[in-house]
Amino acid sequence: MTDQQKAEFIRLRIDEGCSLKTIAAKMNTDALTVVSWESELEPELYAHRRLYIDQQLHERQVDAAHRVDYLVDTYERMAAELKKRDFSGLPTDKLYFMLNDLFDVIKKAL
Repeated sequence: MTDQQKAEFIRLRIDEGCSLKTIAAKMNTDALTVVSWESELEPELYAHRRLYIDQQLHERQVDAAHRVDYLVDTYERMAAELKKRDFSGLPTDKLYFMLNDLFDVIKKAL
């Protein structure tokens, strides 16, 4: 396999999400060859897949830093709302437990 074929295979498999059958047709080769390439390139495919996922999460602001910012903001809003309450009703209890659960999620995210 040439470097050009390798790059094309990775692009088709990861970036475009093509099946092995589609890749074989687009690269004018047989399916067994493509299966062999996938086995050979498994570590590189895994690395490219991880990079692709990380890029998608970052572009959509779903990465860890944005998630922690969102959780902390939500925690602060819930805490402010809880300060207004007099703890006399069930909704306050529910809010209190939600606040504790959110705090646990924030701790785990850090």
